[in-house]
Amino acid sequence: MKRLEFVGTALDDRILVLHCFQKKTRKTSDSDLALATKRYARAGFASRKGER
Repeated sequence: MKRLEFVGTALDDRILVLHCFQKKTRKTSDSDLALATKRYARAGFASRKGER
């Protein structure tokens, strides 16, 4: 069975999906996390968790 993984964040009353990929291993790859972080920053948010 294939599994999809979503990386996102909550924005007020909405959810912003930053990246979606097919999960093949238990560990999320660094490249997938880097892409989500880049998209988070491009959306106008700080790159570190908890900052705006």
